[in-house]
Amino acid sequence: MDNIMSCEFNVVTGDANGADKAMQRYLADNDYENVIIYYVGEAPRNNIGNWPKKRVEVPSTARGRDFYAQKDKFMASLADFGLVLWDGKSPGSVQNMIWLTNNQKKGLVFHNPSKTFTKIKELEDLKFVFGLAEESDLVEIDRKIGLPEFFREGAKKQHQFDL
Repeated sequence: MDNIMSCEFNVVTGDANGADKAMQRYLADNDYENVIIYYVGEAPRNNIGNWPKKRVEVPSTARGRDFYAQKDKFMASLADFGLVLWDGKSPGSVQNMIWLTNNQKKGLVFHNPSKTFTKIKELEDLKFVFGLAEESDLVEIDRKIGLPEFFREGAKKQHQFDL
């Protein structure tokens, strides 16, 4: 984040609790102004720095996870570069990684449990990232967002290699 701020890049982030809120807190604590908050619904859930905000329109049929995911999908298409903070469990962060690579966007994934950064540019790069997760967490992520077989097999092989 410090490099992003020192380069004075524009930051687009969401309004969710968790990674979005943590990023907002860091940016606000550093008095960073080049931020736009994207949200769905009537108002942002979080806008710690009182930055400009933009509402993402969603289909009236969108509910639950799909409702909030529309914002993330839009931001992945908008961003020049993605920074994903991942606790190794969040299906939303995994979905964001997939959307970034599907949009041919480069990104950096910070895997908090191992305190490591991994560059991502294409779907193949996510196999390594998934190898950092616990098998039970990948099963739960798959249940929630439906990982393609390509990822399930890649993650399983990576785990076998790690043992």
